[in-house]
Amino acid sequence: NLYPIDLVNVLDQLDPRDIPLLTLLGMGDPKAGASSLHQECVMTQHRWRSDELIPNETTLAAAYTAAAGTITVASGTGKYFQVGDHIRIGEGATDNIARITAINTDTDVITITAGVGSSTDAAAASGKKVVKLGQAAIQGATALSNPRTTDIDEEYNYTQILGDVVRVPGTVEVVKKYFNITSEADRQELKKFTELAIQLEKAAIYGTRLAPASSYGGSFGGLVDYIRRINSTVNDANSLLVNNSAAALTEATFKTLLRKVWLRGGKPTHVMVNGVQALLMGTWISPQVFRSRDETLGGVIMNAYETPFGQVGVVINRHIEESDLIVTQRDMIGIGPLVNRAFFSFELGKTGDSIDRQIVGEYTMEVHGATRCHGMIYNLGT
Repeated sequence: NLYPIDLVNVLDQLDPRDIPLLTLLGMGDPKAGASSLHQECVMTQHRWRSDELIPNETTLAAAYTAAAGTITVASGTGKYFQVGDHIRIGEGATDNIARITAINTDTDVITITAGVGSSTDAAAASGKKVVKLGQAAIQGATALSNPRTTDIDEEYNYTQILGDVVRVPGTVEVVKKYFNITSEADRQELKKFTELAIQLEKAAIYGTRLAPASSYGGSFGGLVDYIRRINSTVNDANSLLVNNSAAALTEATFKTLLRKVWLRGGKPTHVMVNGVQALLMGTWISPQVFRSRDETLGGVIMNAYETPFGQVGVVINRHIEESDLIVTQRDMIGIGPLVNRAFFSFELGKTGDSIDRQIVGEYTMEVHGATRCHGMIYNLGT
C-alpha cells in the first residue's frame, strides 16, 4: 500500500494517562477532531491574534512623597490612564485618592491632585498599587481628545515535524503470530505512533520555539516556553513564574499563584503536576475526608481544588518534572497539525526483503493570554 494512512483516529485508542495534556485538549475525540487550534495552521510559522482589555491598575516605579504632585508608574503603563481619572495610590489603612491632571506617557510620570474628597494625601512605597477608579468627567464636557485603544497582538509559533520509521523483515511478517497479532508491521507501527504521541505531549509542555534552518528543523514552543518568555522577572509580586527555592509545595503558595492569575484577568481551570506533588496535594484534604468503613480501600485522590477563583481540575502528568507545577486555562491553549499534515503513515519503496513504513506528523501550538492565563511554580522540593 503506497497510499498514506491517516493515523489521527488512533489517538483515541491511546491511554489518556500517557498523553494527559493532549487528552485535555481533546485530541483523539472524534468530536474535537485532530486540532484544538483557534485558527487553522496553514504555514510553518503559525500566527494568531488576540486582544485584551486595557488594564485598570499598575504599580509605583518610585516612592511617592505626600504633596509631591506627581507619581511615576511602571514603565509603559502611563498610557493606561487619562486626564480626569480618579486613582487610588497604595493599599492599606490610608486611603489616598487622587485626580489626574496631566500625563507624560513617554516618562510614565503622572501629575495629580492628591487627597481628593475625604481621602488623605499620604506617602506610598515603590511597588505599591495604583488603581484606576474611573473617569470623573465634568458635566457638559466635550469628548475626550485622547481615547485609549489596545493594539491587537499578533503571536506566533513554528511547526515541528515528528516522525519515525518502521522496518520489519519479510520473514517476521509472514510467520505465525501469537496473542492475536496478525501483522508485525502493523504492531510496530502502532508502537511507533504511541511513542510519537508521547513526544508530542512532552513538546506541548517543555518544547522551545525555534525557527527552522538549513541544518536543523524548527520546533514549536510549549506551554512552559511561553510562561517563561512572558514572565522575565521571577518571584516578582505580579510574576506568574515562581521559583520555590527547593522548598516543599504548600497550599498557601498554590493559592497565591491562582490568585495572581485571577488578578491578571485569567480564569485558571487546571493544574498539572507529577505524582510527587499530586500526593502532597492530597494531604491538604485528607484531614477533612470522611467515608464509610472499608477495610480493603485506603488513600485520598484530589481530582479538583475549589477556590474563590474557581474550581481547578487536577491533572496528573508523568511527563511534568517532579519539581514543577503548571496552572493553565484550558480554552486559551490549543494544539494541532499543519493543514493536511496530521499523523499519517506510508510505505517506502522496496530496497530489500523488508516492509518499510514512515510515520510523519507536523504540529504546532497556540498559547493565548500568556500574560495572564497561565503560571508555573518550579524548583519545588521533592
